Amino acid sequence: MAAAVAPVNFETEIAYLKDPERVVSDEVVGDASLREPHKKLVYDMRPTRDDFDLDVHGFQILDIPLKERNDKDMTEVTTKNFKEVEELLKAKLGVKHVYCFAPVLRPLDLADKPVPNTQKTIPRPHLDFGPASAAEWWKWFTDPGLQQGVPAWLQSLGVDWKQPPRYSILGLLQDMTDINGSIRSFRLSLWRPLYKPVERDPLCVSDWKTVPDEDYVILQPNKRKTYDGEWSVMKHSQREGVDHRWWYMSAHRPDELLVFKHHDSKMDQVAWRCGHGAFPIAGTDHLPDRESLEIRAFCIY
Repeated sequence: MAAAVAPVNFETEIAYLKDPERVVSDEVVGDASLREPHKKLVYDMRPTRDDFDLDVHGFQILDIPLKERNDKDMTEVTTKNFKEVEELLKAKLGVKHVYCFAPVLRPLDLADKPVPNTQKTIPRPHLDFGPASAAEWWKWFTDPGLQQGVPAWLQSLGVDWKQPPRYSILGLLQDMTDINGSIRSFRLSLWRPLYKPVERDPLCVSDWKTVPDEDYVILQPNKRKTYDGEWSVMKHSQREGVDHRWWYMSAHRPDELLVFKHHDSKMDQVAWRCGHGAFPIAGTDHLPDRESLEIRAFCIY
């Protein structure tokens, strides 16, 4: 019998939103006065990693085989990696159709890594999309290939979203669910480190059950470079007895895929979103940058 793995929890400061009334779109990103740090304990999911469930917690870990490829070559990412992720989600989550999009590489220091599709890590608790942007979500992206590709993909599946009355994609799927109880859609992020286990700035995720709706503050679009729809940041809860519970994977390996939700059409039945952010571990600033690959996926059951 294998020995139990001891959890490696860590305390950190999380930069929550300070004053929701002052926030206008992306100002929260650059204006430090809009954020206030709160000390939080981040729990290690490794000892019980298989107990976490996407529909219960909003996130879970899937094993993904390592393969020889250049994860910084966007051509390989959008072909080989996308295909691998699609097959994994179908096999492990039982989804019928998967559309992968918007891959992102995240080193900390961009000056030394001028790679396309590269962004900084985000140390603030946030959610990539707002509820309103769930309807016809592809229209909010500035990539014309995505704007045209998703409707064509939906049509290839027999989803006639153009016919009147004009349904949003989620609205149409919900109508179909009412008829046969079998169709559902959601958007995911699929995140893993590159090359070696994570030593600093791990991606942390919040247990959906511990974050009240009012602790998500929706920001309106402001002509961002790749996505112009609403998104959310998190404020520290003012409700007595509420404590956001944060999790991470200690020594997170490249063959461990962290899957978490941005939106699920079954909002009233399951965990339907997951706040997240990259938070610092004290005493690790001197270590090499953490590098990772994130792929988004639109899934239909």
